[in-house]
Amino acid sequence: MANYKKKSNAWKGVAVFLAIAVAAAYIVPSAILNQWNPAKWGEQTAEQPDEIYGGAMVIGENSGDQAIRLTSNTLLPAQYAEYGVDEQAVTAYTITAEVQPSTALQDIDYDYHFVDASSDWATGKTVSDYVTISQDENTLTVSCSQAFGEQIAVDISSRFNPDISTSCTLDYVKGIVSVDVSVTGNEVWLGGDAAVMDFDITYGTGTIYGEFGIDESNGAWTLEGMNEFSNLLQAGNNRYMDSFLNDRYPGAVDYSFDYSLAAQYLTMSARDEEDPSAGYYAEFQFDYADGISTSEFDGDGPDHGLTPAITDLDTTMLQYALRWAAENNSGADCGLCYYIEYTYGDTVLWNNLDDGDEWVSGLSINPGDLEEIPTATGINTDKNNIVFLPV
Repeated sequence: MANYKKKSNAWKGVAVFLAIAVAAAYIVPSAILNQWNPAKWGEQTAEQPDEIYGGAMVIGENSGDQAIRLTSNTLLPAQYAEYGVDEQAVTAYTITAEVQPSTALQDIDYDYHFVDASSDWATGKTVSDYVTISQDENTLTVSCSQAFGEQIAVDISSRFNPDISTSCTLDYVKGIVSVDVSVTGNEVWLGGDAAVMDFDITYGTGTIYGEFGIDESNGAWTLEGMNEFSNLLQAGNNRYMDSFLNDRYPGAVDYSFDYSLAAQYLTMSARDEEDPSAGYYAEFQFDYADGISTSEFDGDGPDHGLTPAITDLDTTMLQYALRWAAENNSGADCGLCYYIEYTYGDTVLWNNLDDGDEWVSGLSINPGDLEEIPTATGINTDKNNIVFLPV
């Protein structure tokens, strides 16, 4: 028996040593990293979520007894410290409750909870991990620390007459994880049918969706990176426009054209109005006539010094130059630059300028319904003017 007792004491000593070593291995790094929380020892570290843009908490209309009127105001990040809001909060508001009539005692009580605490998303979650509320007399400061996937209700009642109550809801506008953009057929038209751009959107956690639209303040649509096509367009310009201008304005020696080919935005719509998660699509087409400019002509002839207006140019010749360049463009070397924004109400939550992802590359040029270039079928000569020179 004595031998067993000695062996047991020895193992107890080893066990104590190991326990201290394990605790020290956790405590020291945790203390250094300011993560001292014994309640969470042994829990697995959660994976960091994807970076999300544009998510925000919003306050809905209040319902219930109108004997308590609610007004809300958005807090700016610069105001967070003044109202005791964590600087890392996603969104924060104040909600002021006014018991009617205004001469009544204004003391209020409040409570908040998930509207459906048994939903798949809310099960096992605590509402205060997502939204925090503090009270100063009849004003509540509501701050959101992270996205939530079940609507939250804030119930407010008169402290002296609990039967008088009202409530408002808190929603979270789903943020944007990614936007994948493609152009139908990977080509753009210089004339004819509108092209279609598809937006496949991955959303983060939330209870409602924002809305996508075109940020036309940034130019909306332009073609970029068209090096090969631009060179061909200059060749087409020399091929067709030179002869046209030299015929109409003899002696003209200095002129140039700027073919910017800006796209004209037509529309952007949700694929399914009842299911915003289905994404969006936009239609656009290129207006090849706009953006053409000429410099002044130089020379000594009778027509020199003229600067013809765009309407003076032969549109057919211009379309020949554009079609010739499109048909001879061997590579998909251009990209469509686009600017979109994600909004809720009048508030812009995100635009793609924020992350520098503004264009779709690898698009080819389709001449569409540009004027067909006529094919030569023969050569007519005036035989009366044929002159044979002696050898």
